[in-house]
Amino acid sequence: VVSHPVEQETICNVLENWGMKAVAIEKPEVAIARVKSQHFDYVIVDFELQGMDGLEFLETIQQQNKRQIQAVMMISIVQQSELEAQLATRAVSLHARLTKPFSASSLYNSLVSEVRVESNLYSTPKESKHLIGSVLVAEDNEVNQAVVEEYLQELGCTVTFANDGWEAISQVSANRYDLILMDLHMPNLDGFEATKRIRLLNPTVPIIALSAAVMERDKQLAFDAGMNAHLAKPIIQSDLEACLQKYLLSALNTESEPKVRPQPSSRKSDVPMIVGMDTETLFKEYRKEALIRRIFNSFIHSFAQPEVLFDAELDEETLRHNIHSLKGVAGNLYLRDLQAECLQTEMVSDFESLKVLMPTLISDTRKAVKNISAFLDERGWRN
Repeated sequence: VVSHPVEQETICNVLENWGMKAVAIEKPEVAIARVKSQHFDYVIVDFELQGMDGLEFLETIQQQNKRQIQAVMMISIVQQSELEAQLATRAVSLHARLTKPFSASSLYNSLVSEVRVESNLYSTPKESKHLIGSVLVAEDNEVNQAVVEEYLQELGCTVTFANDGWEAISQVSANRYDLILMDLHMPNLDGFEATKRIRLLNPTVPIIALSAAVMERDKQLAFDAGMNAHLAKPIIQSDLEACLQKYLLSALNTESEPKVRPQPSSRKSDVPMIVGMDTETLFKEYRKEALIRRIFNSFIHSFAQPEVLFDAELDEETLRHNIHSLKGVAGNLYLRDLQAECLQTEMVSDFESLKVLMPTLISDTRKAVKNISAFLDERGWRN
């Protein structure tokens, strides 16, 4: 429950990229009605709201709900003493405080003591299924291509890539595909316009939007362009499989010994540490050394010169595209803070104000490249 649209966008993107379902509401009275009619495990609320303060809002929803909802209060540094004074006289239960400006890691830490994300890595293996189909992937980034290719091939699909919207149209005009995965933000021709043109060539092929934008208005734009569904980046394999099963035929895997995801060690000490990266989640999701080596090397190759990619002298369209590209890659690499920084940066509408932020983004990208490069050198994984 946050009044500022940029903060709404940031929080929802981060939460949904972690596999959580998020609803952003601006007005507290609307949120009160929503909480009364719908189940929520957590509520993240700003200290200052329109028409009432955050504590009054929490008092209301906690009194009307028998089941306790864990509350996270967003505050600025200057509001902390005021919050403590009011808590002494208010019947409010707070799970955590989130100090603004917040990072993805601080948001994670405010939730992690209670939230438990269930992973199918530890579940009993189910009967293995293969999907039957030829998939065109319109995606311009090498890291994203590597992840999607690995997932699709594991599911049994054949994969073809297009690096922009024009290539996607050309591929569809010359070949038959059972499904298209369409990145929304590509150079030369974006996914929205490419989908509209593909629909003139093939009105029935399923087209799935791929985007780090997860707000309802972004999804609606994708549907309006002619897409069938939306997958948020970074893509989780189980989400991709569930989506594709709606559109592609499946066949039982006839191998005598079905493939089972390798069981990772449960000891955190066995998980490599890379500064700025949620390596525990990354290694659980990607599992294979070859894939991790590939995406790490692709990242340091693609972003080896951030001072060129994020040069304030670039035209606005190019600069914004490069920021958006880094946001998607940072999400796939579970670079939580860098991803959140990119999201907050690209939401700055004034171009001159955006350019002022480039030195910091350049510095933080350099740090990520340096940290991943050091890990590759240590393991002997550099290409």
